[in-house]
Amino acid sequence: MNETSLSLLDRARQDSRNHSWERLANLYSPWLRNWLVRDGVQTADSDDLVQEVLLTVSRELPQFEHSGRVGAFRSWLRTILVHRLRDFWRSKKYRPAATGGSSWAEQLEQLADESSNASHESSSESTFHRRG
Repeated sequence: MNETSLSLLDRARQDSRNHSWERLANLYSPWLRNWLVRDGVQTADSDDLVQEVLLTVSRELPQFEHSGRVGAFRSWLRTILVHRLRDFWRSKKYRPAATGGSSWAEQLEQLADESSNASHESSSESTFHRRG
């Protein structure tokens, strides 16, 4: 996954059943799955959560307004992921053991915070370049 272009987002936005949407989903599914596994989600559950995130993206992409800043789409996607992950853990009434001495809630907040190390790790794993 090398880049997400604004034109790809525009094409996917116009029709969630087209090839561009499939390409977008294929680009981001591994990235989402990686974050979920790192947060202690089992494989079967991570597949379901990835689908929930992508469903939300397909529903809300027409309203998404790109700020022009590199990483804006990833930031929005990460926010959706954090919300779905919170809902998932709440529904399970389970809190995974957080690694590195931080609590589960702190880990989610770090992922949601664009200035945190967790957020920077997600950005550095997949560097995107804005194309017009």
